[in-house]
Amino acid sequence: MSRSHWLWMVVLGASAAGSTVVAQDQSIALRVDALQRQLELQQAELDRLKRLQADGAAEQHRAVVEALQEDAAAKSNPGALTGIYDRGLVIRSSDGSFELRPQFWAQFRHVVGLQSDDPEGIEQGFEVRRLRIRADGHVISKDLTYGLQIDGSRSGGNFTILDAWAAYRFQPDWSVRVGQFKARSHRKRDVNGLQQLSVDRTLLDGLIGGGLIDRIQGVSLIYGPKEGATRGEITLHDGGNSRNTTFVNPNTDNGYFGVSGRLEHKLQGAWADYRDFTAHLTKQNLLVLGAGFDFTQLIDTNRLLLTADAQYKNDRGFALFAALYL
Repeated sequence: MSRSHWLWMVVLGASAAGSTVVAQDQSIALRVDALQRQLELQQAELDRLKRLQADGAAEQHRAVVEALQEDAAAKSNPGALTGIYDRGLVIRSSDGSFELRPQFWAQFRHVVGLQSDDPEGIEQGFEVRRLRIRADGHVISKDLTYGLQIDGSRSGGNFTILDAWAAYRFQPDWSVRVGQFKARSHRKRDVNGLQQLSVDRTLLDGLIGGGLIDRIQGVSLIYGPKEGATRGEITLHDGGNSRNTTFVNPNTDNGYFGVSGRLEHKLQGAWADYRDFTAHLTKQNLLVLGAGFDFTQLIDTNRLLLTADAQYKNDRGFALFAALYL
């Protein structure tokens, strides 16, 4: 091989080696740039986390300071009253020893009635079916509760006492109540008149049910655990419908004395959904079984009323209530 051929081979080899070195340098540079960008992103994320941590610590510090300030204010002025909204107006002391929930509600309606003995006779007109002012809460401690309710008559407009009672919880699950209140025996009567599904309670309830008892004066023992599935109440009273009477002038049309009681057992659901008959806002299925009684001594006989009922609701808006009256 001639000298010129060797020379060309050396030149070509050096050129190829130079190209390889240049390509490797470019690859290394790209890797360095990628690592640099990755480090910059990681540093930015680290800075963001540090800022969030600092903001969270500052917020926590502010919350602690506010809590300490509120505690100091409550201790320096424990009797201070404040008004807040908690499912209605609430007047509450700063130390929580006093609470008052004032309420007012009314039912105004137009009534049309057909007379059975006169097919052409129609009675119709407006009336204030219920107008009530109510206040309840606790005093001295949360274990000592009270309730007061006055009712405006739809005939004449005079106001009378409907409820006036006080209750004391002497054990976590046990309470005693004294005064004038609604006897707990029949479920239909037990539910507030404002929370009925129909225009009013049924005629059956008025003839052989809770309408014969309604408000009484007496003392009751209540079993009601907050998280329990069973609760009940038994009451010794002056006879059905004995409200606004004295012991020396009993309501002889309804009896001299009586005993009533009710027991309820929750198979599923929450007690909060058992306050009314509608399934509106019910978030879980509810099934409760109940039974009640009332014994009242009348002038010339004794009266015993018995009832058993069941109530079901689901989270799709369906509700069902059934009761047996004896």
